[in-house]
Amino acid sequence: DNLRRKGHQPEIAAAAADELADNGLLNDRALAENYATATAPKAGRRRVEAKLRARGVDRQTAAAAATAASAQRDPLADAVSLATARAARMSRTIDPVARKRRLVGFLARRGYDGDICRRAVEQVLKSDRRSSPPRIP
Repeated sequence: DNLRRKGHQPEIAAAAADELADNGLLNDRALAENYATATAPKAGRRRVEAKLRARGVDRQTAAAAATAASAQRDPLADAVSLATARAARMSRTIDPVARKRRLVGFLARRGYDGDICRRAVEQVLKSDRRSSPPRIP
């Protein structure tokens, strides 16, 4: 498709793609699996799948790779790790409700399911409350 978009004749583009595939250099499944495994610690299953689809991987291959990569990881632990890092960069003067909303939104944009987002943020904010000194009005 890329070769055709760049103006090459369809027959030549197809022949080049066939030769690459025959040599094992054009393998959407391997690309999807490698990308999903590398991206999984920083993104939820939905985002990994969307990124693969944006790279031109078909829906079924992208879904299978994203599901396999997320099955090897604990999504709650990954989400807690990301939320902890984000919370550390947030100002302590932000209203607690806004802080929670921003962290949940951050994780949701990273492709984590709503339940995982809420549970991860609750854990982060609970440990944050224990470690921070009390506010003096």
